Amino acid sequence: MRNVGTLRTSDLRAENDFMIVEVRPDGTLILTDKSSGAVYKNLCVFKDYGETGDGWVHAPPIGNPAVCSYDGNTSIEARHDGSEFCTFSITKHMWLAKEMTGKPPQARRSEEKALVELCASVTLAKKARWVDVRVDIDNCVKDHRMNVSFETGLDGENYEADQAFAIVERKIADGSTHDWKEMNRGDGCFSNLVMKREQNTGRGLAFLSKGGLHECKAVRSAKGALEITLFRSFGNTFLTDGEPDGQMQGALSFQFAFMPVGSGDSNGAGFATATSTLRSRIRQSYKAIIFRKTEPPASRLQAKTALYPRSAPQKRKASRVFAL
Repeated sequence: MRNVGTLRTSDLRAENDFMIVEVRPDGTLILTDKSSGAVYKNLCVFKDYGETGDGWVHAPPIGNPAVCSYDGNTSIEARHDGSEFCTFSITKHMWLAKEMTGKPPQARRSEEKALVELCASVTLAKKARWVDVRVDIDNCVKDHRMNVSFETGLDGENYEADQAFAIVERKIADGSTHDWKEMNRGDGCFSNLVMKREQNTGRGLAFLSKGGLHECKAVRSAKGALEITLFRSFGNTFLTDGEPDGQMQGALSFQFAFMPVGSGDSNGAGFATATSTLRSRIRQSYKAIIFRKTEPPASRLQAKTALYPRSAPQKRKASRVFAL
């Protein structure tokens, strides 16, 4: 019997027991936390910057021009509508500079443009406390950094990120250099979690990476925006004349989630549960190699039988290969 249930409450809106997700005509998301009534706007804004750095550090070109997905051509599709989960597909097209011209520090983004297609699949599951996002990009341009941005609506001086063994609190960089030998650009590392929340209530919004995303930045503004680096395309490699592999050309895919947080998540247990669940879904796609049997070729079995005729050849035991 077919289940005709749905999580959609309108064309571009879905709801479960914990939250409401709405897709705006410009492709951004609005997330409403039912438990606190908090509304988080302008989620999933994509920002593209020029890149003259290398694998160690981001270095912007002169003027640091940026392209924002607000102005991109956007189409939205309700890809799946059911009682267990609902998925919206958001496709955007962004005109980006094809490459960098000149050498640092005089490097600039070229005037020649190329059209880059970006597709974000947004999924809300019936029992989930977070909304899943998968981003697929056909990267056909060079020398740039692609970030995903989201606003928390919190204008505090600090944000939080997880590192080995702890969730640490960091102060947002203000760009001043009077007490620095080197300017703090604001980029920081994280393992799987970046969030901003109110100090008194613990209410806020968290970004959870399913893996592979480890660079973040907090923007000093009343909107409390956080930016996560999806990838950096660069041609410079330390102690070499440059290599093409750092440009990361072709199809790229990234998975992450947005999760409203409250006072009950202050001990980190809620984040650990969500992150473990998200990462376990990745492991499911590697079932073919998690438990893989390896057997010696026939030629080796024959040789072993000839050398030791009294004992029958023994097959190797199954070996366990862990994807993550």
